[in-house]
Amino acid sequence: MYSYKYPRPALTTDAVLWGIVPGDEQVYILLIRRKNDPFKGHFALPGGFVDQDESAEHCVVRELEEETGLKDIPLVQMRTFSAPGRDPRGHTVSVVFFAMIDKNKYKPQAGDDAAVAQWVSLNDIAKQKIDRHSTQTDDIVRLAFDHQDIVAYSALFVFRNVFLSSDYHSPNAIFHPFAEILEHSDKQALKQTCLLYSDEFHKFRNK
Repeated sequence: MYSYKYPRPALTTDAVLWGIVPGDEQVYILLIRRKNDPFKGHFALPGGFVDQDESAEHCVVRELEEETGLKDIPLVQMRTFSAPGRDPRGHTVSVVFFAMIDKNKYKPQAGDDAAVAQWVSLNDIAKQKIDRHSTQTDDIVRLAFDHQDIVAYSALFVFRNVFLSSDYHSPNAIFHPFAEILEHSDKQALKQTCLLYSDEFHKFRNK
């Protein structure tokens, strides 16, 4: 087998699932509470390391089912997050996938290295000042790694592909089933999650 002599990052995947409920202005994000270090006890997105001879697409499906019990989710690739230092175990690159689903049709159940799997309001995530090393009360939504950034970017992803899409009312648009629901959601709260990407956000808004 060929041996590569240079150090290189490990590859992971993460899944951002937006749960929508008809008639509910809230948007919910599927999170797990980590059972193991690093960030034991903190909330995180479902995900994990890509195995040898495994594709990123297969990994995210496998990890999602192992940690939350959910399967047959229509995932699309959203973005790669690769900043050095995002994982205290070493340099990891995460391929992040996204889905928007009917929250009432999916009941997550924790498994594998997830102690809890639950839907958390995007508003609750956005309003918290995340202290990733805090040991205070459990009602603080503490996101591990750079998952706060990933959740924030997912809001930008939705704005770009739903609110700003000229054809998102089209029957063939990927987000069409939820377009009307999103129109009546709390857009201001969604905008707040985009603050870390405000320049990119305004670039899309001003097109």
